[in-house]
Amino acid sequence: MRNLLDPKNRDINSRRFWAGERFEKIAHRSGMNQRVTTWLAEVSIGSNEDFLNDTIDSQSELHEALKSMKNVWSVVWNVILLNKSAGKQIDKLREGLDYLIEHFDM
Repeated sequence: MRNLLDPKNRDINSRRFWAGERFEKIAHRSGMNQRVTTWLAEVSIGSNEDFLNDTIDSQSELHEALKSMKNVWSVVWNVILLNKSAGKQIDKLREGLDYLIEHFDM
C-alpha cells in the first residue's frame, strides 16, 4: 500500500484498500471479472451445484456492493477489476471505496 487512497490518514487508507480487496474477491467468485488464468478454487473438488450456488450468491453480493456505491461504481470497477488508472477520477474512487467500507461495515 502506497498511501495513495488517503496520504494523510493511514487508517482510512488501509480500510479503503481492504474494502477494494474484498470487492475484488467477490467479483472473482461471481465470475463477473475478466481473467486470463483459472483460479485453483475453480478446479477444486466439489459438485457443480456447489459451484453454481457459490456463483449465484457471489453475484448477488456483488450486485449489492455495486448498488451501495451509487453513481461511482464504474470508477471502482475500472480501477480494481480492469486495472485502469483512476487518474483525475481518484476522488470518485475514494468515494466509492468509502461506500464499500460502509456497505461491508468495516
